[in-house]
Amino acid sequence: MRTNIVKKYKWERGEEWTEKWYQTELCFQTLKKNYPSPCKLFAPKGLQVITLNKLWFYEKNTSKLWDEGKNNAAQDLDQFKKLVNQTEPSLNKVEEFLKDAVSFKTIDIKKLKLFKIRFKLLWGIFLSDLGTFLDSALDLQLKDKLSFEQIQKAIDYCFNFKHNLGIVEEEANLTKIKVLLNKKHAGQKITYPEISNQIKEALIDHTKRFQYLTGTELDASGYMPQDFYESLVEQTYVPSKKSSLPTSVRKTLKRKDIQLIETIRRHVYFDNYAADLNSKLDFILNRLISNTHKISPRDLSWYSFSELDRLIKFGKKLSNTDLKERRIYRIMWQIDNKVQTFYGIKNYGAIKQLIDKPQQAQKVKQFRGTTASLGNVTGIVKIVNKIEDVKKVQKGDILVAINTHPDLIIAIKRSVGIITDYGGMTSHAAIISREFNIPCIVGTKIATQVLKDGSKVNLNANLGVIKILKN
Repeated sequence: MRTNIVKKYKWERGEEWTEKWYQTELCFQTLKKNYPSPCKLFAPKGLQVITLNKLWFYEKNTSKLWDEGKNNAAQDLDQFKKLVNQTEPSLNKVEEFLKDAVSFKTIDIKKLKLFKIRFKLLWGIFLSDLGTFLDSALDLQLKDKLSFEQIQKAIDYCFNFKHNLGIVEEEANLTKIKVLLNKKHAGQKITYPEISNQIKEALIDHTKRFQYLTGTELDASGYMPQDFYESLVEQTYVPSKKSSLPTSVRKTLKRKDIQLIETIRRHVYFDNYAADLNSKLDFILNRLISNTHKISPRDLSWYSFSELDRLIKFGKKLSNTDLKERRIYRIMWQIDNKVQTFYGIKNYGAIKQLIDKPQQAQKVKQFRGTTASLGNVTGIVKIVNKIEDVKKVQKGDILVAINTHPDLIIAIKRSVGIITDYGGMTSHAAIISREFNIPCIVGTKIATQVLKDGSKVNLNANLGVIKILKN
């Protein structure tokens, strides 16, 4: 390992990502400047990155160009439309492959390659996400033409999808089971073992249909029927009403304004539908490898894609010692168009001291982010960084996370508000908070650094401001 390569560049902290280790490798490969993905439209030079465990670092110069390119793409309607139009064919290719993949009984190196190709198509979509920049682009285009309330109606319309996402279908199906539960056990507080066989069978079927949505993160294994039952008990879901773009708004806007809104709507849907497809692909692949090679999905999450190759080619498994080491010390980098992976405390320490300059949490009394779902609430903060943190969240708490994902749904249902470090209009937090009508602010960058468990805050998503009342 040549640390002098790393030393050549200046690095800045990025977000903490929790996707599986082989997905990190695929992400890095998609970031390379020579890879033919939609990212080429705004990032022809790619992005140089390093991740230490789950914490990402970006090389400052390419990061600056990356953000400028995305911001420009969000404000250039022709470029934005071109980006969205390139997305749809990739989704169609993944859909077609899934029709075959669901019937696979075994996994071999040829099938693994097919999975890899489709994963890369999806990562091209994820990395081309302009969500962080769309709010400002929309505001810039509409602020002199519409009132605040009218702009909110336009944003509501951007979340009015023609087809439901998996996370919405899952909640709708869970609602049906809850109705059945209330009929069978009206007013009773009962545990999973005590429910009727009819409800258990419904939850088992629910698990078969929607388990793919959970267990997508690092060291996670997916919800079982009793987990979905807990989610059902916590549920306060009322399906959001489908909204159209009001006639008064349409009449006020020019054709180009309407085209921007329609393009944002497609982009938000495509990005989240890609996440659905990615979860399905990942679930099928994990099941195939797990069944064939007798490795748990949790252990598989620590393999890189090159190690999955060796596992399927030669049956080479990671030892318990290997797994224990990489749970603590992992490095992957994409520098100068090369992707490399390293493990162990020696390598980890050498890189960490070169690039990791911890940011001091400022003593702030309030900070801002981007409104994802309107509302104004006050509550106690619970920081959720991993699946095990879900149990900390009680009814009435405000969930604070680097970002959210479906594995955290039980905690989300208990919370009265959501704050994230990262994300924009297309993020999971934005989608789920609007579905559950929970006030939400995303993209604060510093929430998990300046807040702690037990902090009391006022989350005013109407203004995009978080005030610290007690820290």
